[in-house]
Amino acid sequence: MNGGFEGALIENVAYGTAQAEKWVKNNSGQAITSESTVVRSGATSLKINNGTTSYRVWSPLVNVSSNTSSVTVQFFRRVSSTSCCQGSQGFVGTGTTPDYFPGVFSIPSSANSWQKVYYTSPSFSYTNLSAGIMTRQDVCPGVVYLDDFVAYEGSYDVTAPSSPGLVQVANLPNSSILISWDAPAGGVDGGGYVVVRYQSAPFADNNPNQNGIYRVGNIISNGTGPLSGTVSYIGTNLSFIDNTGLISGSNYYYKVYAVDKAFNYSTASQGVTAYPLPVSFFRFFGKNQAGHNILNWTTTSEQNSSYFEVERSQNGTVYTTIGRVAAAGNSQIIRNYQFWDTHPPAGISYYRLRQVDLDAHFSYSQVIQIANNVTSSFWLGPNPNIGKLWIYIPGDLTEVYDCRITSAMGNLVQIWRGLTPGQHKLDLGNCSAGFYCLSLWQHGRLMRQWWVIRE
Repeated sequence: MNGGFEGALIENVAYGTAQAEKWVKNNSGQAITSESTVVRSGATSLKINNGTTSYRVWSPLVNVSSNTSSVTVQFFRRVSSTSCCQGSQGFVGTGTTPDYFPGVFSIPSSANSWQKVYYTSPSFSYTNLSAGIMTRQDVCPGVVYLDDFVAYEGSYDVTAPSSPGLVQVANLPNSSILISWDAPAGGVDGGGYVVVRYQSAPFADNNPNQNGIYRVGNIISNGTGPLSGTVSYIGTNLSFIDNTGLISGSNYYYKVYAVDKAFNYSTASQGVTAYPLPVSFFRFFGKNQAGHNILNWTTTSEQNSSYFEVERSQNGTVYTTIGRVAAAGNSQIIRNYQFWDTHPPAGISYYRLRQVDLDAHFSYSQVIQIANNVTSSFWLGPNPNIGKLWIYIPGDLTEVYDCRITSAMGNLVQIWRGLTPGQHKLDLGNCSAGFYCLSLWQHGRLMRQWWVIRE
């Protein structure tokens, strides 16, 4: 997911060949600089100030696979005037005689607007190349701006990936938010994912530029507004933890995009709202003992917390408050809480905590379940463990599950697919000592979740 000029090193020095890790020029009669005022996407573009001779601009050297048959150079161009015939032509190569793409110079059709330009090579035999453009002023000197520049293997690509699957947003300890999603059908074609965070519910047209190349922290203000989003993640993982610039009590909305090698953006998948609250949960678990359901939870820090409401459900959908436990108010140490449900109904009961702070903001914990007077329920143990874990899936459920284990930072560590009802042994040999989240998924939907301690 490389490209564009966000964070790019641009050196206004003439070289005879392309260089590693920086943009350079081939002639002292031109000037190349980073531009922050005239940009299409992100915060930076490339400004080229040319004389009237054909000059080349080299991108950084990149490696390509040995079986590559063609390369496409794609970018957006803007000129202040068309009177000087400010044209461009794509090329690939590493030395003073690069392979120019066939065809005449591409001339801008209008001034002061961004226009997409692309060139595809007919054949290719390099393993280490620079892709770039040659710019030319036929009558008088002039300025050309480039943005969203990318070179990728293969022919010109305008087909975006499918949208990512279900997006999950959940509060984590230390006022951070975990965002996770399922991969789109068909994959991302050499790309990855871009996540944009909003503090107000975004509209359908609040999206990045198509083919736009950003970096984390860039602001996006396209569409219905005024409404600005912050690019919070760019990468190939299916989850990340957002802990930058979050304000307690604020709502956050996340739009997740699948992006391919040509930076074609999918339609967004949107996560539910979430906000970091003063209470950081560490564990929430329970057990049945002599006909009573005993709930235990632990917090690692509390700020202006008021109380916990304990809610119970028999179907996992409709909840009723069955008790209240006072919170610590302000605390920076681990605190343990307990609540006894002395009259639980027979069967499976679902429990969650509604944590309320002094400002009346509230948040829900994860949902746990406890079986009372039944012989079949989900079971996980031993916990803590030393690398071997058993999970039992009730036999009255017929659909298969995927089991995932992620680090405390939300990174996927391991996945087991196609678990059927019954008992399964999970080998946590890939997990070093620490805390992990183990979750069961069914058709892309989170069904159960436990915190696991690997000793």
